[in-house]
Order: sequence, then structure tokens, then C-alpha cells
Amino acid sequence: MNELVKEYLEKYPCEVIEMHNALRQLIYDSVSSEPEETLWAKLPSYYWGSLL
Repeated sequence: MNELVKEYLEKYPCEVIEMHNALRQLIYDSVSSEPEETLWAKLPSYYWGSLL
């Protein structure tokens, strides 16, 4: 997990972190190549493929 995302999530309760991890796993399972994980607008964001 990206360090910025990890630091961002540390301020939330365990339930929120678990929901994020489930969503993150769904994203990783849904794409053919590993997405780029980063913070955008102070929110965890995932990108893959070319960005326009």
C-alpha cells in the first residue's frame, strides 16, 4: 500500500480501514495490471492505463 494512503487511513476507525481494504482488493482484482495508488484531492485514488 502507498505510504501516503496508509498514513491517511491511520486516522480512521478499524471499520473504515476494513471497508477501504475490501474496496482496494476489489479494484486490484478487477483490472489486468496493477493500478497506481495515490492520494488525489486528499482521497485514496487508483489509476491504471494511460491518463488523458
